[in-house]
Amino acid sequence: MKHSIWKSLRLKLVLYGAASLLLAGVTESILAMLLYLMSTVLGVSRQDTVYQADVSYGQDAAQMPSTVLKHLEQLGSDSLYTMLAVGILAGVFLFVVYFLFLTRGLTRDLSNLAAGISSMTMERPRRLPVKRQDEIGEIARSVNEMTEELTRLMDAEREALQTNKEMIACLAHDLRTPLTSLNGYLNLMMDTDKYDAAQRQHFTEVALRKADRLEGLIQDLFDYTKLMSGEITLHRKQVDFVKLIEQMVEEFYPLMEDNELHCCFDSAWKSLELAVDPDLMARAVQNLLSNAVKYGKDGKQIRICLQERDGIVLSVTNYGLIIPEESLDMIFERFYRVEGARSPQTGGTGLGLNIAREIIVLHGGSITAQSSLQGTIFEIFLPWQNETEDAEF
Repeated sequence: MKHSIWKSLRLKLVLYGAASLLLAGVTESILAMLLYLMSTVLGVSRQDTVYQADVSYGQDAAQMPSTVLKHLEQLGSDSLYTMLAVGILAGVFLFVVYFLFLTRGLTRDLSNLAAGISSMTMERPRRLPVKRQDEIGEIARSVNEMTEELTRLMDAEREALQTNKEMIACLAHDLRTPLTSLNGYLNLMMDTDKYDAAQRQHFTEVALRKADRLEGLIQDLFDYTKLMSGEITLHRKQVDFVKLIEQMVEEFYPLMEDNELHCCFDSAWKSLELAVDPDLMARAVQNLLSNAVKYGKDGKQIRICLQERDGIVLSVTNYGLIIPEESLDMIFERFYRVEGARSPQTGGTGLGLNIAREIIVLHGGSITAQSSLQGTIFEIFLPWQNETEDAEF
């Protein structure tokens, strides 16, 4: 950043030096004059240095310089050199005193700047007050910017550490439950004397469901880690979005049947070609459907709708658990669960909706939720830029 020459530190130092030199000269002249006047009035007389004023009380001041010269001529060379040395030393001393006095604000600001730079190694760096408009002020502003960035990075690191602790705690709980159950059912299957083939078959089916749940938990963690680390990139392909949703509904059909859920899918298009990442988009839709099945059992119905509303809108509605209004803004945050949602039956890591949101955001869209007595609706919005001209109504 360029500064005006009138606000530059170099000009200020030159002015401080000139002012100090001028003040030192004026002060030394006044002191010399006072000494002369004292010697004149008191009539001090010494062999080599006595000066007797030739002016009487009331003499015109204009004659004083000639009088001084007259007395200087009477001085010996040694005395003259001594006075000259004393005068120079006194002048240097006065110059230093005045310069330090005039630059005390600059010294204070430099000390504050040094303290601010030193505080950057602390846990909470302090911000510097910036009033100057010169180079020091610019340095202070730069230090403040670095301090803010450092504080942001430190806060992000602390948040990441806290997130990791929460994630480890959640995973330890969520993984332990199915693993313990799976281990128990496998032990039961091995007891051929106590249980017949039909019972062992039932134990096998339960163990498989526990294994599937365990696989889902691990997949959630894997996807979340990749999304947060930025390792996932979109590989867009032309995909029939209507067909993709139909395939996802078919995959969930057995689970919906087990939970006595009826699914209805309505689409404004017979076919809709979109440039999306098919795997990631399928994962986002899967997470919404999984959430609807888990928490919509009491409603006995899931409604899926694909329509045009200033873009492409996919809505998934269930009529089960109502989400409190204060929780609607939080349900897409990692590890967040609505009060009462955690149970052995629903399970989950609290990452599914967060993963769905991150995937949709990667596609340039958004995801929202609303909940009332009329149902809980999750809506995915994708802008028209993702659509091709091959949509068929």
